[in-house]
Amino acid sequence: MLDEGIYVASPELCLMQLARKYTTAQTVKLAMEMCGSYAIDVFDEDGFGKRMPLTNAQRLKAYAARLYSPNSNGKGVQFLKWTMDNAASPRETALCMLLCMPPRFGGYGIPLPQLNKRIELSLKEQLAVGKRYFDCDLYWQGKRVGMEYDSARFHTEMEKQEQDAVRRNMLQHKNIRMITATRLQVNQEGAFDELAHQVARALGKRMPTPKHEHIAQRRALRDTLFNWDIFPRVNNEEQGE
Repeated sequence: MLDEGIYVASPELCLMQLARKYTTAQTVKLAMEMCGSYAIDVFDEDGFGKRMPLTNAQRLKAYAARLYSPNSNGKGVQFLKWTMDNAASPRETALCMLLCMPPRFGGYGIPLPQLNKRIELSLKEQLAVGKRYFDCDLYWQGKRVGMEYDSARFHTEMEKQEQDAVRRNMLQHKNIRMITATRLQVNQEGAFDELAHQVARALGKRMPTPKHEHIAQRRALRDTLFNWDIFPRVNNEEQGE
């Protein structure tokens, strides 16, 4: 309660209510944003801003268990199976959902990674690179496979390119197989298919031939990730600017 007679729903309740209205993919996208460290911001040149997570996957699951008990695994909360903490940008959310959602929802069914996993460095390694740890955008710990998203906008300066090379080399030195996902690969369906197969091979996962309906679902998932938002975008003319 904000004030007398003024109440605000918790993030957990808000998401459960939205899940009744939106598709599973749309709800996962919203849940990943709530559990991540970013928020959509149309006024920011990157399209998002930084903030603390509003909730986390564990809280959402606990809330669903209380709200829907004893049927806490029903269709209305199945989005929780693919909701992960710590996404730092909309592109990380998109990358995870495209890779990990089941084929019936347009993904490739790859096991869920950890997001922005902290990789601790030994004292010798810290002295070599001047860092105590590195973060890995996506990390499959059991297979020691990592993925980083290479945003073109943030990799134009020579200093940033050198820092990324040092980071990548150190992670490889620690026997972590690194895979880079570029904006082009994420944006283009054919290029992403090759990337997904590369990840699957690194994880030792067999990738079955997709069915016709799964191809259509991949396009529907992409439409949700890149064209849909809970709040319609407003252009400058509509804002009166």
